[in-house]
Amino acid sequence: MHNSIQDGAEKPAPSSPIRPAEWLLTFSLLLIIGSLFAIAKIHTLWFETALASEVVDVTIEGWVAKPGVYSVHIGIPLSEVLRKASPKPLADLKGIAPGARVTTPLNLRIEQIVELTLHLKGAVIELGPLKVPPGTRVCDLKQYKSLDADPAFFRKRRRLKDGEVVTVPHMPGHLQSP
Repeated sequence: MHNSIQDGAEKPAPSSPIRPAEWLLTFSLLLIIGSLFAIAKIHTLWFETALASEVVDVTIEGWVAKPGVYSVHIGIPLSEVLRKASPKPLADLKGIAPGARVTTPLNLRIEQIVELTLHLKGAVIELGPLKVPPGTRVCDLKQYKSLDADPAFFRKRRRLKDGEVVTVPHMPGHLQSP
């Protein structure tokens, strides 16, 4: 076979067509991979169904409106069980992972929050974490403001939440130091 030369580069010779044996090998490999994928998917669905049919008891007590024993299917989100127990407003749920699922029988004791941790920023005397009692409102933070803090900010009566970042604004038109 003769290769043509153009611009000093040789063109490769055309490749031979795929033989029937090579097609058969390719098709066989694809069939095996597809079968393995299907088996894995069926096994996963069977396993989830088998687990979901099992029922376990979750006992919830403490700072909730409806303490008691809840019989639930394995795999249900723990947040759903907690919702049934109706945690009170100051229930400490920090120790419970947001995406946690029930896998075994559980005994949960929900405690009451005894102090909030706030993080102060902006026009305050000291930046950083601050411990305050539950039920503290924005207007209760006046003692921590600096001289250039905007007094209108401290007229708010909103209750603060645990872990909240509170940014106190400076007075309008006041130049802030870097």
